[in-house]
Amino acid sequence: MLALAKAAGIDADASVIDTVTEATGFGAMKAKAADYTPVAGTGFWKSDENFFDSASSRKGEGKLSRKEPELYKERLVDLVPQTRARDWLEYGDG
Repeated sequence: MLALAKAAGIDADASVIDTVTEATGFGAMKAKAADYTPVAGTGFWKSDENFFDSASSRKGEGKLSRKEPELYKERLVDLVPQTRARDWLEYGDG
């Protein structure tokens, strides 16, 4: 959160960063799924709460065809031509 605040030019003290970090965790978002799930309450999702299933990675592994990851990469390059920006979106700043 601190890195996002700095990138956005927001001067926030540690207590604000802590509050935002807690409020935007998966547990907090899931608890208020009606407020945070895209198109909540419309029946689009089997469960609005499960939209916030977990923060784990690689859950979709093995669910795409061999061609789909390449299509994703091609589209991402089209939409985000800057290599550093694409890397940040996919991997963060670490």
